[in-house]
Amino acid sequence: MTDAPKPTRPKLITVLAVMQYLYAASYLMGAVKIIRIIFSDEVQNNLAVIENMRGLAIGATACVVWMVLTYAAARGLWCMKRWARWLALAANGFIAVTLVYSNIDDYRNHSLDGEDLIVTCLFLIPVIPFLLPVVGRAMRPMEDNQSN
Repeated sequence: MTDAPKPTRPKLITVLAVMQYLYAASYLMGAVKIIRIIFSDEVQNNLAVIENMRGLAIGATACVVWMVLTYAAARGLWCMKRWARWLALAANGFIAVTLVYSNIDDYRNHSLDGEDLIVTCLFLIPVIPFLLPVVGRAMRPMEDNQSN
């Protein structure tokens, strides 16, 4: 057995991993809330909202899918896996790009809303750190970091 020091995780990567864990928890809470709405007495006893239940089920499924992707990215960041940066960027970026496109389309139709812009900016925040070169350098194996 060797007593080689275990590589430490940079603080930036720890912060990004915790941020991803929190996003995963929020997606899980969203899915649980939607599922509770689907199975509530008001919805179950109203025939007029049966069609809307499909939309709620799609929303709950999307929340679960994003929760799994975000949790996998968070776990990968915690374990210093290089693929985790790209998974987090893809998962967070997909939502951000969708919202940006929606705002562009709304602007084209002359109905741009300030609240939509705020939500879009909030979803762009988690994308920006993963684009920074310092995050890429921090995710390199420790041997690569020491040689630079």
